[in-house]
Order: sequence, then C-alpha cells, then structure tokens
Amino acid sequence: MPAHASGRHPAAEPLDHPRIHAEPLIAPAPQHRPALLRGDGALHETLPGLPELDCGAARRGRLREGGMSGIETTPVSGGAACIPADAGPSDAALWDMPAAGLSHIAFSFTNRCNLRCVYCPQGTHPDDFHAETPKEQIERIIAYALEKRVSRISIGYYGETMLVDGWEKAVEPLFDQGFILNLVSNFSKVMTPAEVAAVSRFQEVQISIDTIDIPLLKQVRKAVDARTILYNTHLIRAHVLRHGLPMPKLIWTSVLTDRVAEGMPDLVATAISSSVPAINCVEVAYIDGVGANAVRHLNDAEEDVFRRGFAAVHEARRLALRHGVSFALGGAERMARRALALYGRQEFGRITRTLTGLDDLDAGRRIFIYGAGSVGHALRNRLPDRMVAGFIDSERHGTLDGLPLLSFDLYRQQRTADDLILIGSSFEDEIEGRLLAHGIDGYRRAFRGLPASAGIGQGPDGDDTQAAAGGGPHLRRQGIQGEYSFSGDALDDLPPGMTRMCTTPWTNVFLAPKGEAYACCFRGQVMGTLKDDGGIDGIMAGEAYRDLRRRLLSGTDLDPECRLCTGSAMVTPQELREQLIRLAQPPGGQG
Repeated sequence: MPAHASGRHPAAEPLDHPRIHAEPLIAPAPQHRPALLRGDGALHETLPGLPELDCGAARRGRLREGGMSGIETTPVSGGAACIPADAGPSDAALWDMPAAGLSHIAFSFTNRCNLRCVYCPQGTHPDDFHAETPKEQIERIIAYALEKRVSRISIGYYGETMLVDGWEKAVEPLFDQGFILNLVSNFSKVMTPAEVAAVSRFQEVQISIDTIDIPLLKQVRKAVDARTILYNTHLIRAHVLRHGLPMPKLIWTSVLTDRVAEGMPDLVATAISSSVPAINCVEVAYIDGVGANAVRHLNDAEEDVFRRGFAAVHEARRLALRHGVSFALGGAERMARRALALYGRQEFGRITRTLTGLDDLDAGRRIFIYGAGSVGHALRNRLPDRMVAGFIDSERHGTLDGLPLLSFDLYRQQRTADDLILIGSSFEDEIEGRLLAHGIDGYRRAFRGLPASAGIGQGPDGDDTQAAAGGGPHLRRQGIQGEYSFSGDALDDLPPGMTRMCTTPWTNVFLAPKGEAYACCFRGQVMGTLKDDGGIDGIMAGEAYRDLRRRLLSGTDLDPECRLCTGSAMVTPQELREQLIRLAQPPGGQG
C-alpha cells in the first residue's frame, strides 16, 4: 500500500492542493494566546513582546512574491478585492455547480498491495474487500476524462498498480493528451522495460519510502528493499535522459513515525544525491485493529525519542532546502507545540530557526528583513526602529520606508558575520533555502510565529505540562479503510461557524475498484457508485456531493474528517464562497 494509505498526506491529490503544503492549524480555544491570521488565512500565535500583525487583505489567500522579487500583492486564489457577499451565484447554485468543472479524477487498478506495512490495514480486511478494477470500468473512466478534458488524473491512490498485468498498456491513451498524470507506487519490485517506459511518461511519480535504512525499512514496511526503490528511481531517470523526455517530478513519501524520524537526514541526503526534488513526510494514522504499538506518531514517543527525532527532522528540512528540495511535513503544528513546551522558546527558536520573541534579538546586531512586500512591511512595523538596518529583496534595490532596500546579491557583498536576517515573507522555505545555499545561517523565520498552545506565555519559557507530554485527545473518524485518528488531533477541531478552504467536493472524485466514489482519499463516506448513480456526472450531481458542499459553504454540521482536515486552511464560509466564485469564472474574465 502506498505510504499515504495510513499517513496524513494524501499522495494522489494535486500537489498544489492545500493538503500538500499547508501546515496543520489549531482552533483558537479561549485559553490560547491571541492568534493572528497568517498570510494564507491560517492562524498563528502573536510573538511575546510584539504587537499583533494586521495582515489585512492577506486573509483572502496566501500572498506571493512576483517572481520572487519581494512584491507581495496578488493572492494566489484570485483578485485582491473582496467579493461582495451578494455577488455571483446563490449558495443553492453553488451546491449544484462543480466549480470550473471536474478537474481531477483518481482511480486505482486494484486495492491490493504486496506490502504489509505495520501501520496499514492491508492483510486485515475480509476477502470481499479486495478487488481489481474491471477493464471496462478503466476504459470508461479514461474515455470520460478524454471527453471532459479533465486536467489531472491520479492512479494508485490505494493499492499497488504494478500488481496488475498490462496496466502500462491500459494507460497509453492518456499520454500526450495534455493531462497532468500522477502515479503512486511503492516501487518494491524491479520494473520491466515496458513499465519503465510508461512511468517515464507521467508528470509526477510519488514513491513510498520511509527510510533508507535497509533492515529498518524491512521491519516497518515489510517485503521491500530500499535498494530496489533506488534502482527503479534511477531506471526512470535514465530512460528519460536517454529518450529526451521531460523529467517527471519524483517525490519520495515517508510515513513519519518514532522508528524512522532520526534517520530522516539520511533519507533526505539520499534523495538529493538521486536528484529527487521533493520529499513529503506524512503523519501516521492510528487505524482500528492495525499495528498496535508497532510504531507511533513521533508526537506520542517518549521524551528522549521525541527530542532526537524532532531535531533530526528539522536538520533534514534545512538540508533539503539548502539543496533546493521541497520538504513537506504533516503534523508539524502539533509536534512544534510539544517541542516548544519541552525546550522553551529560545531553544525551540534555535532548533527550528523561528523568531519566538524580542529576546531573540540582540540589539548589537544588524537586523535585515528579507521580504519587501506586505508581510515584510508589517514585520518592520512590529520592531523597534533602532533594530532594523534595512530590507532584502530577491532582485530589487533602492529604499523602502526610509531604509536601504538591498537586492540579495548586493546584500551578500556587504554582509557581516554578525547580521541577523528575519524572513518576513510567505515564501519562507524558498528564502531559507537560498540563505542556506549561500552559507548564511544567521536568520530566523518570522512569518508564522509560534504554534498555538494552551499555556504558552504563562511562564518565561511557556510551560505547558500537557503539551510537553505529547499526544493529546484523539477524535475518531471514518476513512476508506476503517476508523482512524491522529495524535492529538482533537486540538485541530474547527470553532463554531468556521469551515475549511476545500474545493475538493466541486472538483475531485476518487474511484475505487468496485465503482464506489469518494470526495477525497481520506473521507470514508461513499458518495455514489458508477453503476447505480449515472456514472461520474450523476455522482457529482447527487445528493451526497450536494450535501457536503452545503455543509462546507455554511460551516455547519461538518463531519470529523472535514473539521479536522488540517491540510485545508480554516476560513469563514464567505471566504470559501469567494474562492468558489473565482473558480466558476471563465479564464480571463468575469462569469
């Protein structure tokens, strides 16, 4: 079973989907310190000793730098102006409308797997659970995608595709049709030349690998050898290079547990040496009846194991960024909450390179803010005048707010070893990677701030006994493979009246081998079946999809999976409505 089967990260969803890149959020409970809206609409804590940041228009979507130039004026999701509440279609029309049409179909050739990962329910299902998708059903799905010009197709979101003979022939009609094709596989068997040729035609290939430690990988994922995964990875790259094809985006996905966390720097280093450009560390789910005590969420580990693992994960993150490799970490907020309680603010800031308060700042050091857009400007206003020597931008130079504005190249020519750079930009990862690549480690990330936690700020180091112990209350929810929960996920619940920035029920369908349809690859409610509900169009127009859209749009009666889905930002129903109206507008103009 691919790594995401029991992890928090749904590998088959689009890579620009919020689940992939957004860090987990926490609902602002009354005992929490005052929270701020992040540039992407999420919540983060105010910094001790700093006034609150007014993000203004940033509430409506993460602001981006124009070509990494430091100009942060355009929300990714659309125009900067707020759409009036009475603009666009009615809510009832939005319940019925697949906004901009169905854009993503995910299906599997089989739900069987040749691995027996200790955290996965494979091997515990009754015999009648397992099935292979009939040839006729696959042909109908592909024909539908071609007719409707669906933009993205994902294959293998549950089950191992390469167990099915002839799969590589079946997908040929999808090639050269303009689709973004995504394949999820465990790469556990040496691929045939025909399979290599087929996989090389995908735009994204997500490969399940928890660790590069060969004996440990066999203990955790069973029946797989890291050397086979590496060999297959290089077979793909070699085929692409030989035949002059576009290189697929190869993504290694690791289920982060207490057993593998300390080895994360080695996994990242191996990925870098293998020209793998992206790593996703996903949370382990606790699925009923599976792997009791075999592995644990890092957040549930003993204190010494957690400390070593947390430090190793952040070492791995910096190593990845230094070499231009993206590094996504599921469950980051809950792990950071525990680390903050254990380490205290200053040590937490050192390990994570996060600005945690004014006492992080030495009045004798020159301080530069990297980020000349709205976020950097707001950060400047939160700091005493005497502390800020100037701004850094990726390209521009001049003056800003009466202070020097230096291009990054110009800054490097005059930097001193004692400088401290505060990253004031929503592009924290890209900027941190640039600094590390140029040997600059005197910096702090200042965009998100501290993780929310009861007790933060009560003492000099933010003592929080419950957070320090790890874990926390779990909420049960129904997934495709059974009931499950995540460590401490009750803290991620939505406050009343809020919803998630999730457009999946309008744009996505996930199809199982027996024809069942799901709204995403975690939520376990069957939304319809291909045979009984008029095919994909009938399912998308059915009452189950309409009801889910209504709940998200109203922020009421959301089921636990949606309420706790930390991959989608917490927003007001109006903000979700604005996003849907933008999606409904035809390209290049108003609807």
